[in-house]
Amino acid sequence: MKNKYAEIFIDALDNVLESFTTKKIIRSEISEPAVSGNICDITVMIGLEGDIQGEVYLTMNAQTGQILASEMFGGIEITQVDEMVISAVCELCNMVMGNACSNLCGINAVIDITPPTFAADKKLIFQKDSVNISCNLDPFGNIDLNLAV
Repeated sequence: MKNKYAEIFIDALDNVLESFTTKKIIRSEISEPAVSGNICDITVMIGLEGDIQGEVYLTMNAQTGQILASEMFGGIEITQVDEMVISAVCELCNMVMGNACSNLCGINAVIDITPPTFAADKKLIFQKDSVNISCNLDPFGNIDLNLAV
């Protein structure tokens, strides 16, 4: 499955990760979303409005969220998904979306984003016409993006 915006979102995630962490995307895979749905420890959803409409979901396991939050907060130890992790992961999603929207504006698209919505331990069943992007930060974990745009 191919989505014409997938590379823009992969680049945006990679650029944002480079800005505050030593982690880089080792490999990314684009596929159809799981039909039965996945239970995700951490999910952040942001909507797109304007010339391009839809939703983008950023998902990861709890350990990846804790490591990201730790790096975003200067290396402090984080041992559970708490308010610091929620804040960090929502901000990460905002940064990725801002970066992607800047790149989309380069193709003359006018876009606005909604505030992030956070969910923990939620089973997600994505739209049939969406695309899943799994970004491996080995040995750090995976961050998945689901684009329904």
